Amino acid sequence: MRLFCITTIIVVLQWSGLLAPLNIAAGAESLDKNRNVLLLNSYNQKMSWVENIVQGVEDILHPEQNNLTLHIENMDTKVFFSAEYFESFRNYLQVKYQKTSFSLILLSDNNAYDFIRTHRKTLFPGVPVSFCGVNDFEQNQLAGLQDFTGVAELFSARQTVELALKIHPETTELFIINDYLKTGRAWAKDIDEDLQGLSDTIRIRHSGNLSIKELQDEISRLGPTALILLGVFFADRDGLYYTYERTGEILSKVSKVPVYCLLEFNIGSGIVGGHVISGYYQGKTMAEIGKKILSGEDADSIPVILQGSNRYVFDYKQLSRFGIDEKLLPGNSVIINRPFSFYQEYKTEVLTVLFFICALLLTIIGLILNIGRRKRAEKALQESEIRFRQLANATWEAIIVHSKGMFFHGNDPFYSLFGYQKGELDNKQILPIILPPESVGDVVKRIEQGILDPYETVAIRKNGEKFPVEIRVREMEYEERDVRMAAIRDLSGRKRIEQRLAQSQKLEAIGTLAGGIAHDFNNILSAIIGYCELASLEAIPGTKIKKYLGEMHKAGNRAKELVQQILTFARKSIDEKEPVQVSQVVVEALKLLRASLPTSISIQQHLNSNAQVLGETTKIHQVLMNLCTNAGKAMKDGGTLTVSLDEEYLDQEFISRNLGYTTGNHIKLSVKDTGVGIPPEDLTKIFDPFFTTRPKEEGTGLGLSVVHGIVRDCHGFITVWSEPGKGCDFSVYLPVADVVASHHTILADELPGGSERILLVDDETMLVNMMHDLLQKLGYEVTGFTSALEALHTFSKSPDDFDLVISDMTMPIMSGDTLAGELLSVRPDIPIILNTGFTDKITEDEALKIGIKRFIMKPVEINKLAPAIREVLAGE
Repeated sequence: MRLFCITTIIVVLQWSGLLAPLNIAAGAESLDKNRNVLLLNSYNQKMSWVENIVQGVEDILHPEQNNLTLHIENMDTKVFFSAEYFESFRNYLQVKYQKTSFSLILLSDNNAYDFIRTHRKTLFPGVPVSFCGVNDFEQNQLAGLQDFTGVAELFSARQTVELALKIHPETTELFIINDYLKTGRAWAKDIDEDLQGLSDTIRIRHSGNLSIKELQDEISRLGPTALILLGVFFADRDGLYYTYERTGEILSKVSKVPVYCLLEFNIGSGIVGGHVISGYYQGKTMAEIGKKILSGEDADSIPVILQGSNRYVFDYKQLSRFGIDEKLLPGNSVIINRPFSFYQEYKTEVLTVLFFICALLLTIIGLILNIGRRKRAEKALQESEIRFRQLANATWEAIIVHSKGMFFHGNDPFYSLFGYQKGELDNKQILPIILPPESVGDVVKRIEQGILDPYETVAIRKNGEKFPVEIRVREMEYEERDVRMAAIRDLSGRKRIEQRLAQSQKLEAIGTLAGGIAHDFNNILSAIIGYCELASLEAIPGTKIKKYLGEMHKAGNRAKELVQQILTFARKSIDEKEPVQVSQVVVEALKLLRASLPTSISIQQHLNSNAQVLGETTKIHQVLMNLCTNAGKAMKDGGTLTVSLDEEYLDQEFISRNLGYTTGNHIKLSVKDTGVGIPPEDLTKIFDPFFTTRPKEEGTGLGLSVVHGIVRDCHGFITVWSEPGKGCDFSVYLPVADVVASHHTILADELPGGSERILLVDDETMLVNMMHDLLQKLGYEVTGFTSALEALHTFSKSPDDFDLVISDMTMPIMSGDTLAGELLSVRPDIPIILNTGFTDKITEDEALKIGIKRFIMKPVEINKLAPAIREVLAGE
């Protein structure tokens, strides 16, 4: 009985946290001894952001407990940021640590990250790196670097604003505050990108480059239906610097409307809160990765964490000030500054004391009524065992309990997963039964070494089927003996998803390759089509040479369309919708299909409409080819493929009954087959990505999902009817276009020209020569360069010597958009035309925003380039 009393007291103290539980496996999980770790911070450690990062690192690594020496260096780049300073800092580190061997480098924020990426090879060669707090992280930044990983800093502007709009549905304006330092401007741009689409419902505007007094005045004038989003504000226009905490206090003091933020340390000084970046969790996540590296894991095998380190944090005082109900906040939100409650503050201690008193009373009663106590204990044990079995059977995981490999308990999911009956495995060595021979040795080794970390292996069912599992183990005392409880999770579903993801990544790689091929091919086509047009201008009308050149030009345009199809496959084409006559696409596609489908399949076509839709010819072609190819695979034993094209007016009743799209005239493209049909249970999933009922060598399951995406992009919809054994009927509805496509072709003698002076830049000598002759033929005075730097140098010396600049986009050393920016800085009114074979660096909208007048895709035909030049020179 005295042993029971002592045990009860120890359990109570452990449960309350007053006595730490014993960890018999602690030595197995500790890090190696006598190792050095360098923590390099971009800023001053007195900043709360850096303090929180350091705290997060120490809470994970526990340097003193794990025999680690943590060296902390602070670059203080908020104040010092010059090439001489960085060089001196590099020399400082080299001298200070020339005799120190590091096992790990930890980096916080961009400046430290960039510094080590540049100097690691000379300062700390081969030392693995884990970083945090890096803005604008791109995976290609790690190209050529080994043992470099970490956690990126991604702010949650959209999550914060969407939650704020949910809390304040009357909002009509969002006022975004950032300073005009490099980081502030970058944040403003990234916030705009993150909030794309919200400007359709509310007005969004930025603070601009203001002094702190002007900014306070602007805030005080905001109406009652406005909200404020504070990004990063470290200095005002006058060069006055503020701590982040002080910034929140200054701005919120004059605000009559709620202020939300994206950084945790802004909260507590008048800010409501938000889905914020936490320095502590950034540091903690970075240290967790570093701990894996110190434990022997290869840093290159650990992917950079791109999300998951932010959390919802709110200030109770501001919630009360603006009458915000906590029920509107996410369930995992952290609330600070909540009024003191003795019970809430000391809830654990209060419950511990009450429990301890009750335990003592029960112990006294047990001493007096020992026999009755024993009976009640036996009954409680039986009930506890029943509850334990109920809980164990309610889980999704298979659970077994064994002692030295001898099985004596399993839950219902275990028997269901492995196919055994209860009692069939009692008192048997369980590992050789549920694991194949090749897996048993590794598991036994883990047991002997006392390793409790989760691990993956292969299990085997009673019927001999092998399948992947994850096993998590816990040591415990059960029925007065030391046992191991193992939770086994079936990974078959997850492995299938991983295989599909790998297939998707292969397709993405093919798309990237296709985009690169298209870029080079467009440059070649530019020369072919350009010289063909030059020759055609010189040829005598009516001669065979003129005819041959015309055929050559047609062939070049067909090649151009082929490149467009390649870019469409790569999903990198510029979306330029134009009127498309669907009947012509159907006729061309069916000619191709006739050659690829078996002769046992007859093709019938009923084209009853010549109407046009707004879209892209290649994508409409892709829709028809995918639908017809699927139909052909469904008729392996032969059948009839019927393609119909009709025009229907869809009234409001039809639209509301189906999908809720707009009423009006629609083209109905129907693809019907007499194949095997689709089972009813699969009809709702056929448009899901990767869903397929065929073997993997016959398709990826992407065809119908691509069709669905193209149809939706054209503001249409698709329906399907099918019965097993009776075939399928897919009907695509596309709105009829109101515009009529122009078929007028500009003749050679109609080409507009001029006498202006043009600066021509392209890294391909062949293209420069061709464009030079072509533009000179139109009367222009042309100066051509194959080097962007030489062109910039010439322009800078005499900017008024040129009336127009035509530049390629993709060039070595300096790209076309960078060149355009430099030219505009010299002469802001110079008109610029940018052309490219393919690029994903800049879009047409982005080009126009920086001052470029036209963004044209190669190959450029003379009848399109000539009018474009005149329009740009005229200022249109």
